[in-house]
Amino acid sequence: MSRAAQKLIAASGGEDAYEIEQSLMFARADSAKLEWNPGSGATSYRKWTFSAWVKRGSLGSVQAIFGCYSGSGTNDQDYNILYFGSGDELHFGAYTYDFLKTNRKFRDVGAWYHIMLVLDTTQATNYTARKKIYINGVQETSFAVNNLISQNYNLGVLRGNPHYLGWTNSTYYYDGYLAEVYLIDNLPLTPSSFGETDEDTGAWIPKEYTGTFPGESTYLKFVSGAIGTDSSGQGNNWTTSNLANADVVLDTPTNNHCTLNPPDSSGNLTTSQANTKFHSSNTDRVCFRGSIGVTSGKWYFEYTDAASSSGSVGVATSAATSLTQNGMVGNSSYGWAVNSDGAKENGNSETASYMSGGYTTNDVIGVALNMDDGEITFYKNGSSSGVAFSNLADKGAVFPAVCTGSHSGAFDTLNFGQMAFEHTAPSGYKAWNTSNLPIPTIKNGGKYFNTVLYTGSDDAAVSQSVTGVGFAPDLIILKRYDDTANPGWWDKVRGEHKGLSSATTGAQATDTYGLESFNSDGFTVREADVAQGKTNTGSMLGWCWKAGGSGSSNSDGAQTTTVSANQTSGFSIVTATGTGSSTTYGHGLGVEPKVVLTKGISAVDDWYFFTSGIDGIPYNTWQYNKLNTTNAFASDTATAENTTTFNMGYGSGVTFVAYCFADVPGFSQFGIYEGNGSATGPFKNLNFRPAWIMIKKTSSGTGSWFLYDTKRSPGNVVDSAMWMDAANATTSDASYRIDLLSNGFQLRGTNTNLNGSGTIFFYMAFAENPFKYANAR
Repeated sequence: MSRAAQKLIAASGGEDAYEIEQSLMFARADSAKLEWNPGSGATSYRKWTFSAWVKRGSLGSVQAIFGCYSGSGTNDQDYNILYFGSGDELHFGAYTYDFLKTNRKFRDVGAWYHIMLVLDTTQATNYTARKKIYINGVQETSFAVNNLISQNYNLGVLRGNPHYLGWTNSTYYYDGYLAEVYLIDNLPLTPSSFGETDEDTGAWIPKEYTGTFPGESTYLKFVSGAIGTDSSGQGNNWTTSNLANADVVLDTPTNNHCTLNPPDSSGNLTTSQANTKFHSSNTDRVCFRGSIGVTSGKWYFEYTDAASSSGSVGVATSAATSLTQNGMVGNSSYGWAVNSDGAKENGNSETASYMSGGYTTNDVIGVALNMDDGEITFYKNGSSSGVAFSNLADKGAVFPAVCTGSHSGAFDTLNFGQMAFEHTAPSGYKAWNTSNLPIPTIKNGGKYFNTVLYTGSDDAAVSQSVTGVGFAPDLIILKRYDDTANPGWWDKVRGEHKGLSSATTGAQATDTYGLESFNSDGFTVREADVAQGKTNTGSMLGWCWKAGGSGSSNSDGAQTTTVSANQTSGFSIVTATGTGSSTTYGHGLGVEPKVVLTKGISAVDDWYFFTSGIDGIPYNTWQYNKLNTTNAFASDTATAENTTTFNMGYGSGVTFVAYCFADVPGFSQFGIYEGNGSATGPFKNLNFRPAWIMIKKTSSGTGSWFLYDTKRSPGNVVDSAMWMDAANATTSDASYRIDLLSNGFQLRGTNTNLNGSGTIFFYMAFAENPFKYANAR
């Protein structure tokens, strides 16, 4: 297929933004690099800006992004390097030591980072002004290493030393993608020169650089046929080594393509060429899913077998339990595949001779997924084997899936359209990338859920206005996080001054101070030290949800309710009065809720947390727990929810509040994962970049309700846990660690209440951005 035709498949046609058309794919195994030796025309060795968009491939090894080295010198003016360390931190170093090393770990392989390094050694303040790293437009401030650069020091960059991309000093080859690489002489720029915050999505996106290119500046677009050509107009061209036009690909920050997803694998996986090539690291078969899931549309990808290995290729949902070591894609009812012997398989049921002769070395298997009709068809070297299955509709998000064995160093290949397909895709089928994903209902999760941090005044005589929520909140959970204090719940239906705490069974407390008002961009608080927790002392946070205002009467159920509902975000607040028996109450969502959380507000009562059998939860009925306890989940045979009502029993005359949540693709998700007890824990693909996650062990004894958010922990790894059922302050512990990524989360700790081996855990998560717009984190 021609590159022009390939671009048509990849194109989305839609949003008005600066488009990056191609990137350069580096493979460590190929020893790929670019080299340039600047002349004597540099305007300054003390001031410069390096900017690049970066998508990582393999992790866990030292990999150079950019550097310079004389080849023989041993001082810090001969050798400078921007690189990922073996622990996946970002470093900027010299020959003898690092100037900077982040605490943040860069382990997100699903999407793109914008990385800027800005040097200005003329500045008087060393630690804050002479060297700066920006990630996705935000200056990095948390460093494990932050060493001195003397004022007016001349670094090696832009001197006569050879400069490199993807390599330095005969080692440290990079694996991943680079796009839009700039080195600007004499100008210590800000991120606004290269990117901007999208007004619709809130995500950091590229923009065209319109500034000047002084002296020895250079700009690489990585155009096929002219990979190392400088587009700055200065003629500072780079020489390529072990790179070909085929390494110029369509995977870009503005059109992110699916790749294999190592966090979502069964282990023993060796990857190469930016997660498009792979094999098992030992004799066991390894299974994995791709990085992007789809729920609608027609999609095509190709799998090329490097050597016959008794494997399978197809698609699977996140509920597929067959993608384990030595598993097969179709062993689960949530996996659909063709096996290397030619049989098709779903639900551990094989139909032999579906694909004549099966597939073996160098065969190209095309996978055509039609989610609109619930069908999947497999192709062998361009020839269709016919529709294999037609039962994929209404199964949730479906991901590419492969199980493959050891190839003694040979690498299988996956191609989702970032490279030219070997065979023509069926008519109407698209490359598997973010441009082709449908426009989500919610582009910016921050317009419906947000976390705000503020410092309380600790003065009951002073009202403090907290802003920056981004909307008028209707539910606010306030929590002091630097010291013990209960989490306090406030909502607009019950009204100001009326708080509850999820750490107690106490009835609603009405106090003089507390939360004084719900505002258009936040709320006003005055200090209250009562059962519902502190509201304005020390380091405070507010978790904020948008419902539908103060509420209105709803008569959908047998009992009239007051409902504040937001059907777009799948959230409603309900108040009603019990009858002494089980009856129905309207919730206003228009779809069946996945979580209903209730609390009696006029009496001492537990917080009852009900959830349905979603995303493979192994129960036949609704389950319930108590948010104020560490109990395991239990079966609930009485609860019944539908698109208009929920069923609940409260004592006669007891007023209660219910918080109802529905699943909204790209914004909210409620499901389960199984722990493995390892520091490389299970990965859960949410198809969005999470802003907030709550996790609870469902069985195997007691366990608290763990809470994480991205405002307290803006970078990975996240180990700042809090609890919904306790007054504890934020606690950092290695066993609590979790990575929050562009497309989901991965457990990184071994605490048995988060990642006990063989234990099932429930989670509820809300998004910053759907994956279509997400930056790497």
